[in-house]
Amino acid sequence: MRWEWVSTTPFRGITLNQEGEERVRWLTDEEEARLVATAAPWLREFILVGLDTGLRRSNLVGSSGRGCTSRARSSWCRVSS
Repeated sequence: MRWEWVSTTPFRGITLNQEGEERVRWLTDEEEARLVATAAPWLREFILVGLDTGLRRSNLVGSSGRGCTSRARSSWCRVSS
């Protein structure tokens, strides 16, 4: 197979963010309570930590939990860079 390079981009004229303006939305207290109440028991802790910390899904699900401590209504994790 031989590659042939094009001299112009086929994406010219296509604008990014075609879905419109980005929107930031926060759950109401009622929505948060309903979400936690209807979630499977094994999922509730993930939801609560995510809501309380604002972690992204990849950070929340990808964390191993090693190096994390929770005492007296406070939690902290050792993070390596």
